[in-house]
Amino acid sequence: MVAMTKTTVGLNALRDGNAGTQSSEVYYIALGDNDTAPDVSDTRLRSERFRKRITTKAVGTTGIITEQIYIEPTEATGFTSKEVGIFIGGSSAANSGVLLARGLLSPAHAKTATENMVIPVTITYS
Repeated sequence: MVAMTKTTVGLNALRDGNAGTQSSEVYYIALGDNDTAPDVSDTRLRSERFRKRITTKAVGTTGIITEQIYIEPTEATGFTSKEVGIFIGGSSAANSGVLLARGLLSPAHAKTATENMVIPVTITYS
């Protein structure tokens, strides 16, 4: 499991979603190859290299949802995944949407074209 740091812009987007002034649905998980420590002031991944729309959402106990992406063998190759981000809104374009949270993969992983990968992210609303 990746320890995620919620961002200020992400928390504000959740607030605004609750107020009805914007959508607050999480749509994308992205990977990058930068290992700078996450900070609440982050607004995007430091070096986004891959992004995919969330493929699975599962509601857990009170205030918890787990969302994940399934990465095909031919996807997300050619770099070492070090950071992960979850995005409210956005599109398949890098750095789009609002960064809800950012974390570092430990250990970092250089995915090959012969393996698949699942990236689960658990969000706790408290």
